Amino acid sequence: MHHVAMPPANIISARLDSVTLPPLVRPPVGPNEEPTLELVTWAGRYYAYSSIAHVRNILRGLLVLATSGNVETMFLVERHLYEWTMHAVFIQQNFKRHLVALNLQAIWEMFEEADTANGWIRRHGAKYVSEIPTDEFPDTLRVKRLVAAYEKCQADRGEIPSVQDDYGYLSEHSHANAACFLPYRVFKGRQVSFSAAPLRYELAGIAHAATLEWLVAIRNILGTSKEDAVRQQFSEILNTIAKELK
Repeated sequence: MHHVAMPPANIISARLDSVTLPPLVRPPVGPNEEPTLELVTWAGRYYAYSSIAHVRNILRGLLVLATSGNVETMFLVERHLYEWTMHAVFIQQNFKRHLVALNLQAIWEMFEEADTANGWIRRHGAKYVSEIPTDEFPDTLRVKRLVAAYEKCQADRGEIPSVQDDYGYLSEHSHANAACFLPYRVFKGRQVSFSAAPLRYELAGIAHAATLEWLVAIRNILGTSKEDAVRQQFSEILNTIAKELK
């Protein structure tokens, strides 16, 4: 009997639900003290665990959405998932680069930017709570920086970067523009009629690839953070996927 491989995102989602994220204790380093190696590796785990908690919830919801066949709504969530993949790749690259240079301050500032950035509070927070020190909140990481990081990741593997193509495709179906209207229009001569959009009961290939890339990036961040428990579970998920796709 021919074996039908389970898609990567489905495997990852099922396995992520069984991953237990242990509590973390922040090292006793004050806000005005120089960051230590212990502090920045704690920050790496803090980021990775937070990303896992969020992405597995998003992925679970996306797969439920896929059972409805509602492809137009799926585009929105697939784009969100793709952005978190780019984000993880950006963190992975810069974490490793700064650690090799022993630039602990740069690592700490990177994680602070990733964790405390809030463009909405920075621009609008004072209208609602005047005491908020809005200037202390960095702006969000710009998408062009994330795109560049993911493109470098692909190029380093000898691939022709497809990030702008893939992300642009998802974005085109996520913003208010004509691409959103096309599935509902049926043209016959000079007449146009309107129907329900075609159904798609599985994720786009881009979403499967991005989920797998996110898994690898988070595993690498955990490795750089000297974290073994969750990282080992991620390695086991990758082994399962490799066997499934043989």
